[in-house]
Amino acid sequence: MEKTESLKKNLENFSIGVVCHDSGGAEILSSFVKLNQANYNFTLSGPAVSIFRRKIKNCRNITLSNNLKISDKFITGSGLGSNLEYSAILKSKILGKKVYTFLDHWINYRKRFIRKKKKIFPDEIWVGDIYAKQKAIKFYKNIKLINNPFFLDTKEIYKKIKIIKNKNQILFVSSNTDRIKSKKINDRKIFDRFLKYKFNYFPKHKILLRLHPTENKKKYNFYLKKNLNITLDQNKELAKSLKSSFYVFGHNSMVLPIANLCGIKTFNILCGKKSTIPKNFISKILK
Repeated sequence: MEKTESLKKNLENFSIGVVCHDSGGAEILSSFVKLNQANYNFTLSGPAVSIFRRKIKNCRNITLSNNLKISDKFITGSGLGSNLEYSAILKSKILGKKVYTFLDHWINYRKRFIRKKKKIFPDEIWVGDIYAKQKAIKFYKNIKLINNPFFLDTKEIYKKIKIIKNKNQILFVSSNTDRIKSKKINDRKIFDRFLKYKFNYFPKHKILLRLHPTENKKKYNFYLKKNLNITLDQNKELAKSLKSSFYVFGHNSMVLPIANLCGIKTFNILCGKKSTIPKNFISKILK
């Protein structure tokens, strides 16, 4: 595991460009910035914009071209949803500037560094746990293991919140699998599977429904209009939602391992798909 002092040496006395689009990487990098003081310059797009602004004060967004001019080193996300991070890695290397990329989740690692069959890798790939390292090292050797800053950040906030946990409330976290446009699985199928399990084993429990950052607020109106005791989660801070709930359900969501680290029982709903979360990070798999 990379020591904090070693990380500080990589950051201090440098201007650091932070580039991110996808929500998973944004949660990790915004927590990293929050926990590691330095002179940062931000280039953000998509869901990353609101995530960074929620956690980082005075987060001014600049273009990638401007960031490349003023920053000495770069830290990027590793999303599939845009070309922003890929462009940042490519252009940083062309300019001879060090670039580090933090991987989120445990899937599709190689695809994140390929566009139009052209591979481009950063100087270092950072991962947050040993399982991620075991996967990433299969295609790239320069891997650094760093404690997942999003996990650390959320767990610390969770400890400080004084909300009384509701033993009769379940948190369901949506993953927006509809983006994949798969014929085999979609969010409605996942939620129906959840409801069936919930009414069989937890018939009196309330449901707190937390949307994925990329989802429309009206997406689950079909269920909200029914008398199913469902409330749409309005908490901006994930830790508050976790603190108020006794169980957490979802489909391969990064919220599940975070909830597990906070001591909450978690259920991964698969609907025929494989679990992409290491088994040590979840309590039970619902196939």
